[in-house]
Amino acid sequence: MHHIPEASPDAISFLRDRAHQLGLIITKSQDERVSLLQQLNSIQSPIMSLPNETLSMIFELVCTPRHVTQHDLPQNPQESTVEETIENRFSHFVLSAVSSRWRAVVHGMPQLWSFVELSVGSMNMRTRSEILNWSWSLTRNLSPLGLALRFAPRLHLEAISLKLDAGPNLNLLDTINLKLPEGAPLQKITLSLRLGMNLVVSKAPWSTITSLNLVYVRIGVALRIIRDLSNLVRFRLDNVIADNDDDSQDLVTLAAPVSLPKRLEVYEISTAHAGWCNALARHVFFSSELKEIRWYYLNRRMAMDTLNADSMQAFFSRLPLTVKVVNLSSGINLRSVRENPNIEELSILIGSVGDLDLILQHLRPREDPGGQLVVKTFIGVKKFILRQKPGIVVVPYTILPPKLRQGYSILLFRALKARFESGEKAFCLETQHFVFDWPLEMKMGLRKLIKDGYRLKIVENKEPVSWLL
Repeated sequence: MHHIPEASPDAISFLRDRAHQLGLIITKSQDERVSLLQQLNSIQSPIMSLPNETLSMIFELVCTPRHVTQHDLPQNPQESTVEETIENRFSHFVLSAVSSRWRAVVHGMPQLWSFVELSVGSMNMRTRSEILNWSWSLTRNLSPLGLALRFAPRLHLEAISLKLDAGPNLNLLDTINLKLPEGAPLQKITLSLRLGMNLVVSKAPWSTITSLNLVYVRIGVALRIIRDLSNLVRFRLDNVIADNDDDSQDLVTLAAPVSLPKRLEVYEISTAHAGWCNALARHVFFSSELKEIRWYYLNRRMAMDTLNADSMQAFFSRLPLTVKVVNLSSGINLRSVRENPNIEELSILIGSVGDLDLILQHLRPREDPGGQLVVKTFIGVKKFILRQKPGIVVVPYTILPPKLRQGYSILLFRALKARFESGEKAFCLETQHFVFDWPLEMKMGLRKLIKDGYRLKIVENKEPVSWLL
């Protein structure tokens, strides 16, 4: 019987290693064969013979225009548009992945990257931001740019805050289109956009939104949005832009009554556009639920009398009886509110020393024909607030916090004394970010009013003055 010697462990290990190496060589050869066949097919393909200029024309037809306006949106939410398809929204990315030549051609077409649509989820914002910056780096400062944010349908959102007002790319951003999840329990939206940016909101769970805060959104766009918010409780629009009244980009087109949501309780608007102020005063109507109004006209270049006095008077006269708190800027004529008996708290944002003089004149009661003082100014006001923006000194001062000259304290003392002598029983005066310089005799006079039974309270920077307690 023939004896077969057993292979040594070293020989077995060598054979296994060799077999593994041969397998890798075969796999690599097969991959190279596939790659060479692909290159051969590409070279033989008729499209490879097209010049780059022709390819660019084809790509531009495939990647349809990206800018979306309110006129491009479907009237029926169930309808779909070209912008809704995945193939169209990401076609320029797909073309970039075909070959190095196609990628170079697509990356050399900045118009294809001027509008970017991103799907926003709960954990992908950093990646989406990187995609946005990379995409816009290919635009080569092409203007205008557009951005669409499509929020995931099942994203559980209760509040959205979006700020787009700075950065090298955002300086060219012209249009932003928000596609919000319809089924989300969204209650609060805050949007801060760059000056002059166009806003398009194509989808949103309007029925759930109770708070809307818009910054630098054009007034006409804001009014179109607010009409769909049936359950809106708080509305704020900060439209203080450096536009003149003849700015063609924001023409006043409001010519019919605008009834705001029935549940609205707080209405705030800041604008530097006298035309819009007058239009809103004439055409905006509120329901009986409104409790607080804040209206700031902050254009120091345009005279205060550019606001139509009759329109402002009519606006405040038709406010519902439920409005108890009013915040105004000194650019709005106080004659519009001084005879409203329903206002209990009045706050005024001071813009200049001259405004303060006028305010103190309004605060003092006038005399009737017989020479008797009669309270006919701010009849129902129990709390009167004078304030200025932090860091902006608009009144003369000597030390910090800004302290008015004693002449203003004398005018204010006379106004308070006259109000109490004409029948006023209680009054609270509050100043924010500045204080009055009360002489000793004025302090003694105010203390005497309290001893005589009048309920007077003076608050400076949210703290009651100690010398009156």
